[in-house]
Amino acid sequence: MFDYEDNRPLILKNVSFSLRGGQKVGIIGRTGSGKSSTVQAILQMINIKGGRILIDNVDLATLAGSVVREQIITLTQDPFLFPSSIRSNIDPLGTYNDEDISVALEKVKLWDILCNKVGGNNPDTKDVLDTCIDAGFLSHGQRQLFCLARAILKPGKVLILDEPTSSVDAKTDAQMQGVIRNEFGGHTIIMIAHRLSSLLDFDHILMLDQGSLVETGHPTELLDDPSSRFAKMYYGSTGK
Repeated sequence: MFDYEDNRPLILKNVSFSLRGGQKVGIIGRTGSGKSSTVQAILQMINIKGGRILIDNVDLATLAGSVVREQIITLTQDPFLFPSSIRSNIDPLGTYNDEDISVALEKVKLWDILCNKVGGNNPDTKDVLDTCIDAGFLSHGQRQLFCLARAILKPGKVLILDEPTSSVDAKTDAQMQGVIRNEFGGHTIIMIAHRLSSLLDFDHILMLDQGSLVETGHPTELLDDPSSRFAKMYYGSTGK
């Protein structure tokens, strides 16, 4: 059970689910159903009034919020870049060498784009990474891909995706989904999805409504159930 402040009504009520390492769960529901609040609770950004959140049998309440957030890889729908160099944006702690960084950017198909923006024929890797950028340097979709490259570099076995493709075009969405499947196949993934089709190969679907868990199951089983809310939402979005 969670709330934002002690004197406010609970925003999530009796929501309980468990995942094994490497499993993938999709969280769905209409606006205000509690999807983002679930993610915020995991990241210790809202208060827990009752119950526990455990990862690898560790109660997150026993850890500082900053420690939890450092150990979990998070990608949101609002990519943010600092007015600084490409290098410091993708590797703020200076952990990785130039090759590691350029390979991560190649995996999201941004390296050539960045090289072209810097200019010159076959620019030096160091010069590219030391180039200063701001919010207008890349398009929204490119910024999202940049943040995905940053996620590839970050250590951790839990990936949280809070509608990261909700504001990108279909091509960028497909590109991001491919990278997520290739680079995070062994991770535990919790994903709030804008496009329900991206959840069809997940292990579980959790459907929230007004802060309560109202439906759960494997996506294939839910799609075969005429009474399923997920099935109605999915077929309604596809016109089938």
